[in-house]
Amino acid sequence: MEKKLLFITTRLFWPTDSGKKNCLYHYCRGLHERYGYEIYLYSFLEDGQTEALAAQKPDFIHTVRIAKRITAANKLAQLLGHSVLCGKSFQSALFYTGKNKRAIKKFAKEVQPDVVFVDMVRLARYRKAVKRLPAKKILAMDELLSMRYRRQLLCETGGANVMGKFAQTVPGVFGKLMHSAAVKKYVLRHESKKIAKEEIAFAKRFDAVTFVSEKETEEMNKRLPAAKAKTVRLGVDFQKLSTASAEEKLPRSLGFLGNMNYAPNADTVRYIISEILPRLKQDYVFYVIGPYPEGFSELCNASENVKFLGRVEDIPQTLGRCRILLAPIVYGSGIKTKVLESMAMGLPVVTNSVGAEGIDGRDGVHFLCSDDAETIAQNADKLLADPALCEEIGKNAQHLIAEQYTWDKIFASFGEMGL
Repeated sequence: MEKKLLFITTRLFWPTDSGKKNCLYHYCRGLHERYGYEIYLYSFLEDGQTEALAAQKPDFIHTVRIAKRITAANKLAQLLGHSVLCGKSFQSALFYTGKNKRAIKKFAKEVQPDVVFVDMVRLARYRKAVKRLPAKKILAMDELLSMRYRRQLLCETGGANVMGKFAQTVPGVFGKLMHSAAVKKYVLRHESKKIAKEEIAFAKRFDAVTFVSEKETEEMNKRLPAAKAKTVRLGVDFQKLSTASAEEKLPRSLGFLGNMNYAPNADTVRYIISEILPRLKQDYVFYVIGPYPEGFSELCNASENVKFLGRVEDIPQTLGRCRILLAPIVYGSGIKTKVLESMAMGLPVVTNSVGAEGIDGRDGVHFLCSDDAETIAQNADKLLADPALCEEIGKNAQHLIAEQYTWDKIFASFGEMGL
């Protein structure tokens, strides 16, 4: 009989059209194919997903159970009761209900898993539903959200909704309030403080907690009595991506990839358009690849040199026609999938310390990295003017990804955790 693993997730992760979904997809694939687990999912639905999507599950998923719907009235009660009165973070309050706790407890009793994974700190309270099970309990925290929110507070070009996709779960009137500058700062201060406390408290209650970045693993272990934080990096499909870059490149092309409904992506594009592009000396065309909200290009004051391509059918093929990935990420945490994938494609990357964070690469060798807007622009100019340098950095980057960031190498981390 195969071992069994129950994964409580924030969303269904197919199709893999975001970095988070890609990560969940491959983690589950590796745990099934390499470690022999039957995978059972208890999944919430993100905005736009329906229960019908469960029928399209990958072959390596045994069973999918969809979370009980949380109504607007439930959410309002939870915001007032759990967050305002009891001091929980907003997202922890919004995702936790008694009926989902009972449903998870019942599902877990049916499955009798050997291991329980919980996806992100916002679902960590559901440990209560499985606490009596003799299963290893792991919190896949991925990143320090408190760090991301603290950085977002310091961002001067911030204009996006502070909670990104999570804001779509907030009852209507509260969702609208989050567009107010004063409310944004209040929410970020509240969440950064509450989440920071929850990160430590939940990490102590789980048998292990995972991060994609070694830096954040080390940071968490400093705060814990035992070194239970472990690193399970992000990987890439190197075989597919390494052949995706087009030989015929778009002239003078800079690219950026991301969902502009996600605050760090939206604010990064604003920063690039307002602070980096005006400093370029070379001619350029900046291609923004990924879905964006209505009116976003106008809010960015984009020029005719900026092309918003929206959602595309084949991301590697589209991004692969650009000469450079321009990705100085204004705030965030963890490892940036867009940077790893571009490196795997052999695209030279111009980024900053946040964009390069967690990647074992060197400035000037595997990417060009600076936190100063003027130097970022100079780095982009340098690559636009020098095809040989583009090729050199692109090849160095590909070699690094092939050596350290393929999924087969990432899966070894689960074995080191005793799975």
